[in-house]
Amino acid sequence: MFNNFEVKGKKATRDGFGDGLFEVGQNHDQAVALTADLLGSLKMNKFADTYPHRFIQTGIAEANMMGIAAGLATAGKIPLQARLLIFQPEGCMIKSGRA
Repeated sequence: MFNNFEVKGKKATRDGFGDGLFEVGQNHDQAVALTADLLGSLKMNKFADTYPHRFIQTGIAEANMMGIAAGLATAGKIPLQARLLIFQPEGCMIKSGRA
C-alpha cells in the first residue's frame, strides 16, 4: 500500500516523516496518526491540523498508544504510530507503521 514513494530532495528525517505522514493522510481516509507527546518534534502538525478527527495525542503513554492502535486496526483503520524508541536495542530513532 505504501510502496510507491518519490524522493523530493534532501531534508531532515523528521521533516520528511511529517510530509510523508501528511501525504498518507491525503491518500488514505482510514489512516489515523498517533503520537506520544511528540507532535512538534516529529513534524506531525500538518496532519493534525488538517485531519484532527484522525489524530490522537496520547501523551507520555507509549504502551497505551499501542493498545489504542491495536483497537483501531481491529476496527479497520490504518494506525500510524510515532514515538521515540530509546528502548530498542537496534537504536532506531523513529518508527511508524501498522499495528
